[in-house]
Amino acid sequence: MRFDSDQFDILFQIRSAGFCSRLPWRITATAGASYQALLRNPLAEPYLLGISNGAGSRNDGALVFFRTNEWSRPLLAFAGALLATLAVYRLAHGRAGATPERLILAGVIVTTFLSSVIVFVTTLLDATRIRSFTFWLLGDLSAQARTFFQWQLQL
Repeated sequence: MRFDSDQFDILFQIRSAGFCSRLPWRITATAGASYQALLRNPLAEPYLLGISNGAGSRNDGALVFFRTNEWSRPLLAFAGALLATLAVYRLAHGRAGATPERLILAGVIVTTFLSSVIVFVTTLLDATRIRSFTFWLLGDLSAQARTFFQWQLQL
């Protein structure tokens, strides 16, 4: 199937950009619904289970140890979220299995520990890196989005 230039622009420049811009919110909504179903708690969220602080602590570590490699931040953040999830599950697992109450309590423990790690590592950063990390914690992905999406498009 061949597209003329107008059809190509509409399909690949406008429509695909809109779909890709809404994709993270769809994934986030699916993850939130999964947490709520798993824990049988409508207030369950990644902050409660330590997942967000796991990602934040690894991102903070990437700023300290891999200063020039911007691509390492999202990869280490994902790894930190995964490790925090495994730590919460390991702490919550007992003879009766991982009950929702134990998962929430283990999540609070991991969140508290990782919050202290984030505060400690932040003291090691210079002013520019503290600003970058703070904006990242607030949801700014502007520096990573361009390079990461260009890297993905090359694949």
